[in-house]
Amino acid sequence: KIFCRGESPPSQLESNNGVSIDEPSRDSIAESMANKKLNKADSHSYEQLFSKYDIPRSICRLLSDLIRTGEASIENPFESLSDISLELKQISERSSGFLRFTNNTIMDQPNFGEKVYGRSSELHSLLHVAARLTVEQNPFENKIVLISGHSGSGKSFLVNSILEPLSNMGYMHISAKFDRLAQHSALSTIVSAFDEFFEFIFDLRRSQDEDNAAEDIVMCMERDLEASGIAMLSNLMPSIRNLFPHILRRVVSDPDLSAMNENYNQPTHNPGQGNIILDEEDSASSAEFSRNRLQNLFRRLVNAISSPEHPIYFWFDDLQWMDRSSMDLISSLLLDFDHLDHFGNIHPPSQCFFVVGTYRDNEVTESHIFTSCLEKLEQSNSVAISKISLGGMRRDSANLMISKALQLPLRLTRTLTDATMAKTAGNPFHIKAFVESLVQEKVLHW
Repeated sequence: KIFCRGESPPSQLESNNGVSIDEPSRDSIAESMANKKLNKADSHSYEQLFSKYDIPRSICRLLSDLIRTGEASIENPFESLSDISLELKQISERSSGFLRFTNNTIMDQPNFGEKVYGRSSELHSLLHVAARLTVEQNPFENKIVLISGHSGSGKSFLVNSILEPLSNMGYMHISAKFDRLAQHSALSTIVSAFDEFFEFIFDLRRSQDEDNAAEDIVMCMERDLEASGIAMLSNLMPSIRNLFPHILRRVVSDPDLSAMNENYNQPTHNPGQGNIILDEEDSASSAEFSRNRLQNLFRRLVNAISSPEHPIYFWFDDLQWMDRSSMDLISSLLLDFDHLDHFGNIHPPSQCFFVVGTYRDNEVTESHIFTSCLEKLEQSNSVAISKISLGGMRRDSANLMISKALQLPLRLTRTLTDATMAKTAGNPFHIKAFVESLVQEKVLHW
């Protein structure tokens, strides 16, 4: 009436072409206004609406964003039909995490779990070496896999992820982690690792498990090491005493074996006994003899406990902190072949093991003892070296990890992933720490 100067508007308006245009009905006007209000509503309103029907939050959010597609104000919009399909697939594959109802308890901490993201090729390389070892059974070659990367790049996480697959392949493992503060104690880290392994063998032997691996290992040790070798090793690794009480009782009662055991554990020279004075050359020669005897004993031990039926892999972590004695022993295990005679004939059982070494490449310089050890291994024709270098994660892998930790669709964690990657450069440990800190400081809510 205002625009018609107080007169009622006509029911029809004539266009320039004489085509009549029907006046919009009150119902159509109301519907149009309702649509405008609907388009201006935010996603929370839709989620509250859908929640009345007990629809899971992930479905509420998906429907809400689909309705609002095209709005400039929407955050993390669907960019294509493949985005929608991917989100539906993610919800269906992880229904326990995504199909949570709105009235249920909401997660208050991200759950990153134990899964390794973005390292599929590296995992394949590790498993390939293990599979080749048991299939090829090459007695003239030992294998080592060296994994390098900065702190937090996921080296230990990667090796831990192959424990179950290798166990299914029949592998046992011996793991040793070197410590910066324990470098003064020669071989203590490796000896402790072997001691823990024999504790495991003792427990496995006592169990009612049908697996005869423990019994086979004990029989091979008794056959290959003999009483003298077992007695010497029991002084280094007390858990061996539980496996061979009958042999150790015999050693105590046998004067020759007992004297041999005492001589092995005596220091090379005791200034308080007698007037024997060793010059530097004799002292060095005696120390070298003791070192060679100990390395030979460890090689015989590895030859006894590993076989094609029961292969073993050694994991030496933080090689940048290993002491020289440990480095010499590892080199001896890889380079010396006591299971072969002078004519190249194999003395059964043939050893079957491989070594995994992890280290921080940014802490290993050219003057580091590990560098010289690596050069020695590379020059040998009897050691096959595989190298794996771990850098930062790719953006899509980091987004997948964050998405699963927060149990949110990939589409909704993109911006958070971008900010996280800018802060952490893709370092897996730093990504987890950064996201967890955002939650603890109540900056991140979901």
